[in-house]
Amino acid sequence: MHILCATDLSAEAKGAADVAAALAAKLNIPLRLVYCTEPFIAVGDGMVVPVDDTHVREQLAAETGRIRSTGVDVVFELCHGSPPTEVAASARDPATALLVLGPVTAGLMARFIAGSVAKQTAEKAIVPTLIV
Repeated sequence: MHILCATDLSAEAKGAADVAAALAAKLNIPLRLVYCTEPFIAVGDGMVVPVDDTHVREQLAAETGRIRSTGVDVVFELCHGSPPTEVAASARDPATALLVLGPVTAGLMARFIAGSVAKQTAEKAIVPTLIV
């Protein structure tokens, strides 16, 4: 059993990770930190370039180290695709007890049209979800 916490490495997401870590410590279970990004970036007239994950992996390793320093067993994973879909898919692992999300939102217009990323993820998730 573990807690899954999605992050975009923002200050708000770090707050959600702190809540997830506190819950994991209280329940004495591990924490999985997941970051999801699009696999490609469109540039110019139809040119598509793969995303370089190096910087994100370094930031995830640093965030994992920050959380691990509190005594919580934590690992990170990087996934590619639509964040609401991929995070909800990660939460389908039968060992996931809880999904914790920060108030990750798209831009104002996108949020108005489609709702926040956290809301979309929570609607797709099949496990209890806490939006911090």
